[in-house]
Amino acid sequence: MRVSKPFILHLPTCFVSDLKAYLKEHPPNFNYSEVYFYYIIYYLSYKMLTVKENNAFIDINMQFFKSATVSNIDKYIIILKNGYFLETDKFYLKGKKSIGYKINEKYTNVDEITEIKILPKMNLYKKMQKRIINKKAHYSRSPFYLQEMRKEFFDLELDYKKAFQFITDNKENYKNALIHYAAIQNLQDKRLRYFFKSKSNNRLNTNITSLWKELRQFFKGDYVSIDLANSQPFFLSILINTIINYDNIHSTGIMYDMILDKSFKTFGIISLKKISKLNQKSKKSNLVNLSLLIETTKNGLFYEYLQEVIKDKTRDEIKKITFEIYYSQNSSYIKNKLLFKKAFPYILEVVEILKRKNYKSLSIFMQQIESYIFIDCIAKKLVEAQIIPLTIHDSIIIKKQHHKKVLEIMKQVFSEQIGIIPTFKTETL
Repeated sequence: MRVSKPFILHLPTCFVSDLKAYLKEHPPNFNYSEVYFYYIIYYLSYKMLTVKENNAFIDINMQFFKSATVSNIDKYIIILKNGYFLETDKFYLKGKKSIGYKINEKYTNVDEITEIKILPKMNLYKKMQKRIINKKAHYSRSPFYLQEMRKEFFDLELDYKKAFQFITDNKENYKNALIHYAAIQNLQDKRLRYFFKSKSNNRLNTNITSLWKELRQFFKGDYVSIDLANSQPFFLSILINTIINYDNIHSTGIMYDMILDKSFKTFGIISLKKISKLNQKSKKSNLVNLSLLIETTKNGLFYEYLQEVIKDKTRDEIKKITFEIYYSQNSSYIKNKLLFKKAFPYILEVVEILKRKNYKSLSIFMQQIESYIFIDCIAKKLVEAQIIPLTIHDSIIIKKQHHKKVLEIMKQVFSEQIGIIPTFKTETL
């Protein structure tokens, strides 16, 4: 007879002991199960893997969360909030924004971990199992290359013991060790692995796309990673070049299908006309500025060039400024945007025009371009060549023995689809 394995939640020992003491001193006025308190903390740590800021609040859709846990889960959250285990942003907009929560910082950088078992007889176990079964039902509808990639991903193994120890040994260098424990935990229990394409940006999301980069060294096997250098700035240069030169573009690849067709729907005709007028005003200087963006990103030297212009900034600081340009509202990070303007005044102005209608649309659009190239073109060709890759958005992870062939296919795809072969960086895991 097959025995079902419990789900294991890795939680800070200090949280578990503090919660027990708090519940003893302040007993809830309803029948409760401690496991739901534990699950709330696990859920938030799991969700924090996918946000860019360690201290970000995680919105909880209470209707979904009740269906995934128990109907009175809001009472559990109130107790955790009253006991200062959780903080809240207190911000709610009906139909648009759920209240956000985050774990008290005391419990995110932990010295010791306690394993909590979700046993098969528990209702929470049954609901977790049901969601897993429902997700699996969609896998068979995927294209053949995604199905092969999914098999490869689920076959991937890590040295989990060493990975957990690495987090423990290095947690002082990071603000939130708890989320990395959750990441390894969800890889170790293959029932908690996920593999899906996002509906908004078409990116392929798996447990390893949000995995701490330093933890990839614990993959079992001889792997290398091939990354597109300066990925997001590179795709931005392609987007802008296409918009201002659309009359002269005759490609049947991504340039036509995605950028030309979808840019009008995404950014609106008014925004594109503004860019056209802007380009006509100072055509020579604007084209020089765009050419500089294309050349520096193609050669993988974009951040190094910005470092020369913006003095006294590390490469990581320069990269952070660049992503603020793409991902923030036009009214945010003004000081850093003025620094960026020193190097790319025309590019900044175009970016702000593209974000006027909806500031999120630009980053999503570039991610769609990236996904088309890396998943629908490169990964598909690799699978057809019987090389099954793992992907992390703008990078391909493959067995070292396939490195030369994979690089050849990647260059071929970029040449066919965009007409430019950018710089790739190879790293042994």
